Amino acid sequence: SHLVDRLIELGHDVLVIDNLSTGMRSFVHEDAQFIEMDVRDPKLLSVFEEFKPSIVFHEAAQTMVQSSMENPSYDCDVNLIGL
Repeated sequence: SHLVDRLIELGHDVLVIDNLSTGMRSFVHEDAQFIEMDVRDPKLLSVFEEFKPSIVFHEAAQTMVQSSMENPSYDCDVNLIGL
């Protein structure tokens, strides 16, 4: 993402957590740490305990309107409950 690219350019350590449901690993900046994981996974808390981020950008939202109409529970789960 442009956000990850810019943060790395500014010298920050970046951890990307993504389930790759709408993307590909090759799209993640090579200097970013990467963990393939869903934001709803309870194990995510241990990742936060280990990495100890000072800032979190939650970009995992499900944004497709049609999907939210067909499966509002999933939409709520990812956008509100996850993380």
